[in-house]
Amino acid sequence: MRSQEFISEVNFPDELSVSDRIQNYFFDRGYQLAGEGRDQIALLSPRNTILKVLGIGEDEREQIVKNYVKFFVNNQNDPYIPRIYNVGDFEVDGETYFVYEMEYLDYVANEEATLDYLENLMSAVARGRDRVQEFMKNNPAPKELDRDDIVGLVNTTLKLEQALGGQAPLDLSQIENLRRRSDGHLVIMDPYSL
Repeated sequence: MRSQEFISEVNFPDELSVSDRIQNYFFDRGYQLAGEGRDQIALLSPRNTILKVLGIGEDEREQIVKNYVKFFVNNQNDPYIPRIYNVGDFEVDGETYFVYEMEYLDYVANEEATLDYLENLMSAVARGRDRVQEFMKNNPAPKELDRDDIVGLVNTTLKLEQALGGQAPLDLSQIENLRRRSDGHLVIMDPYSL
């Protein structure tokens, strides 16, 4: 099947767009659609990594993604940041897209208590450190979440917000923006709502 049968959300009016030409370029080389959002598509590479293609159409929105990817690249020693392998502009038939390749991460799935806790915790993070402390004091973590992991995730999020805050709303209360490595470690995948 071709891209036009799959891609819907990223090419809605007022969203960034990804042309059929670049989609087909990757599909013809063995990549498969792994997901899409309002600003980019994710492709599973033949190497079992994820290639993200940022849509085009609004410079300010494109720059937000470029900024957080740069933050990811500059903080590769942080275990809550995804591993990034390749970053840059990619041209197909006169269209230039920003692309980046990252490690494959699993959904946080079938863990309802964990999902609820993380969604509420990340909502508290968006409202400031005092709210995080209050939330953690009043809400015991599910057994699947180690306190060190919770503190690490919060600290990384606060560091991200300190570096990039104000460019777009933080969007980590949506659980699809957090993932797990195969070893179970939580990772921030897509921090902002554009």
